[in-house]
Amino acid sequence: MNGDKLTSNLDTATYQWTNSETQTAIEGEISKIFQAKQTGKYRVAMTLTSAASGGEKNKSEGPIEDLLLE
Repeated sequence: MNGDKLTSNLDTATYQWTNSETQTAIEGEISKIFQAKQTGKYRVAMTLTSAASGGEKNKSEGPIEDLLLE
């Protein structure tokens, strides 16, 4: 964590940041960097993508532990 910014180090993923306390997605927060506007617990769901033969994509999702921002 960098100040009030949370950053993922994966460039080959898509993201959805959520408020862990309300279990709701934070609208528009879909990048690898999340700038928290208030104190709280946050979670990110990442979808990893990689090109396979034939132009197909393999995807997997993996939420990480809750991140507490105080």
